Amino acid sequence: MTAKYHPLKNGSWGIRVVGATVRRGDEVLVTKRSGETKTETVDRVLFEGQDRETGEAMAICAIGRRPVRGRSGGYQGRSYRRSAQERVDQAIRDGERALARAMGAESSLIDWLHED
Repeated sequence: MTAKYHPLKNGSWGIRVVGATVRRGDEVLVTKRSGETKTETVDRVLFEGQDRETGEAMAICAIGRRPVRGRSGGYQGRSYRRSAQERVDQAIRDGERALARAMGAESSLIDWLHED
């Protein structure tokens, strides 16, 4: 298996893995142009197919975000952006909380109106 950095359509960097099937959460040893290696975590598999040159399995992947805290406490390096699914899940949780608050307020108002 070989892996190297690859520019993605959204402008960020991902990895191109040849010779193995990868899944979300897999850790892959990526070789930089300088020859150094770095371990990256697969965030999402964006494309799977065959390498044109070798015919081996090939995948283009978004890599996981590992924020590094600096002295200021802010994130450095890759910015941390939530995935679309994380944003949807949060919106559902927020909506459920708002509905529960509204239902609680409505029931307490009804109880107050019916008190004798």
